[in-house]
Amino acid sequence: MKPEVVAVVATPEVFTVAEAAALAGVSRQAMLKRLTSLGLLRDRRTESGPNKGRIEKVVLAEDLFRVFPKAETTYRQRQAATPVLAQMEQEEAEAEARRAKIQAENPGSTSKGEAKAWHLQRYRQFQAECGQGRQRALTLYTMAVEKGEVPLPDYVRAAKPLVSERSLQRWELELRNGGMAALDPHYKGQISTLERHPEQQAYVLGLLLQKPHLSAIRLAEALAAAFGKAAPGHDAVRRWLKKWKAENARDFLLATNPDKAKSKYQVAFGSRSEDVIRLNQRWETDATKADLLFKGDPFRYTLCAVVDVFSDRRRFLVAESSKGQAHGLLFRRCVMEWGLPEQVKTDNGKDYTSRYITRFFADMGIDQQLCKPFSGEEKPHVERGFGIFLHDLVELIDGYTGHNVAQAQDLRAQKSFAARLKEAKDGDAVEVGMTRAEFEAFTDKWCLADEHRPRESGRLKGRTPAEVVNEWAEAFPIRRVSNPIALDYLLVPGATKTIQKKGIQHQGRFFIAPELGDIVGRQVEIRLSPESAGRIAVFRDGVFVCHALDPELEGVSRAEVAAVARARQRASDTAKRVIHRELKKQVKPAAVLESILDARLRGVDPVSAFQVSEGVETQAMAAAAAASAAESLLPAQAIATPEDLPPQERARMLALMAKKAIEMPVDRFIRLINTPIRSMEDQEWVDHFSQTPEGRGVLRCLRDYPKPLAQGTTGL
Repeated sequence: MKPEVVAVVATPEVFTVAEAAALAGVSRQAMLKRLTSLGLLRDRRTESGPNKGRIEKVVLAEDLFRVFPKAETTYRQRQAATPVLAQMEQEEAEAEARRAKIQAENPGSTSKGEAKAWHLQRYRQFQAECGQGRQRALTLYTMAVEKGEVPLPDYVRAAKPLVSERSLQRWELELRNGGMAALDPHYKGQISTLERHPEQQAYVLGLLLQKPHLSAIRLAEALAAAFGKAAPGHDAVRRWLKKWKAENARDFLLATNPDKAKSKYQVAFGSRSEDVIRLNQRWETDATKADLLFKGDPFRYTLCAVVDVFSDRRRFLVAESSKGQAHGLLFRRCVMEWGLPEQVKTDNGKDYTSRYITRFFADMGIDQQLCKPFSGEEKPHVERGFGIFLHDLVELIDGYTGHNVAQAQDLRAQKSFAARLKEAKDGDAVEVGMTRAEFEAFTDKWCLADEHRPRESGRLKGRTPAEVVNEWAEAFPIRRVSNPIALDYLLVPGATKTIQKKGIQHQGRFFIAPELGDIVGRQVEIRLSPESAGRIAVFRDGVFVCHALDPELEGVSRAEVAAVARARQRASDTAKRVIHRELKKQVKPAAVLESILDARLRGVDPVSAFQVSEGVETQAMAAAAAASAAESLLPAQAIATPEDLPPQERARMLALMAKKAIEMPVDRFIRLINTPIRSMEDQEWVDHFSQTPEGRGVLRCLRDYPKPLAQGTTGL
């Protein structure tokens, strides 16, 4: 049976289920279920649209508003916003015409301006729908965009994914006053095709940052392969690439060469030498990254450098490798020529953090400061020293050409030594057009001439390093090492050894000395003598002990050394035995044992340790206790008490009792109940003992035999 068709309601007071659900803010299924259960749905035949002639479910407005009050509020707000929406449509039409005119005059456009215009239009619509005031609608719209509740087109999400209240107010004013040209400055002139297509621009940037050497032609080919006919030509890509690199030089260099970007653009407002106010207050040291190859020498060498920050003096050393011992040799040379530094700034490489170099600095009393990893800017003076060295006369040194036949090697050989050294990376080999001795002589001569070269910038202000040193030496003393041999000992690597019966074993030989006789078995530190391979210096706890010799290399008599060593050992043992005897006399094991037991029993009450909170007594136990008490109270003929004994025997028994100092609980109980109790502790003990089987037995005996108990006995 077909449902009854009601008259068509032309007034807006009738809503479909979908319209009612939208007004109430619920789902269509929930609305249909609720209205069906209440019997509020009616049938209506549609008169237009694709579903013309069909029957649809509707609900009267008064019924809907009665069940869902929120639907009425939303409906009234929309009715009030109808004139506003009409005005918005008219303004949008006028703005569209104005944009079309500006677009015809300025073909270039960007998605940034279009995104601003889209946000303004969507904000006006949002304000009309929510029925709030202008300022409140601004706040709600920006919050909705931030939470992602406002769906954004792709070009808007790429250009303006977030907006602020102030931005919307400014854009609205700009659009009202100047139209789209004010919203988008790029309307004022032609812009690149890549800027109009952010996805193509992002594609080119991603490729360019990975392959910075690609040309505009290759980039255009890649764009054509990825985007087809929409991609710009290579001329457009070339213009965009030139403009982008000019505007983003630092960003491009930071992505492709971080070290060079740090050197060129990192902020350097401060000064690394501002706190240096004394000569030899701080030295900086470093080594070249590349290895040096000299004529006629197959080995690779490293160039190490030290700079005094205050005077700007420099010293170089050619070493076989950048290790702690090489730096130690360079420091010895600088210490002997310049004096002792207070602080040394080094990087954190293995050669500067080795045990050898850190121990050398500690022994010399030098404070070593390590730079942060990959932070060469923390020691700029030595870095600048290398740069000055390479940009000066070193550029005149020709590279070693040898017998290269390949064209690439010939081209490489045409570069100077300085150019190749600057381009070299870690581990690269750079050939020098001279022998090692010639290069060392050149560096020494260059450093001497550099000390007399005026410094136009920095703290020297036109003076030479030599003048600065002389001025300081005239006013203040310079700390120097008075004993070069001691410095040489500190430069020799140390080793920890245990003195054996045969001496100190080192490098397959035994070193002996008479002073070692009385410290056999002890650990010492040794250092080879810089003057003789058969002699070592022995140190113990940082104090010099002696020089130990290898008899074969030094030509000394083993027998004579052994005799003196044994004599020293015997004398030392005799003295130690005397000390040991005196120490033994001061401590007695028996007294120690007694003191340990006393300490364990300190604070322990032997009576309270065995007390119980409640006494237990059976009939048999009571009878046995009575028998025990009666036996202890026998006449004096059976058990004599001190009162019944003769005076002499009584004195002996009392002395024996005092010596043993033992009082049985029963005796204590009898004594306390027969005398006035003077302490709370005794009273508590009597109260407790009277509840025990022994106490009750004594009380019964006291009742039966009052006289003996009144006199007391020690037998109980």
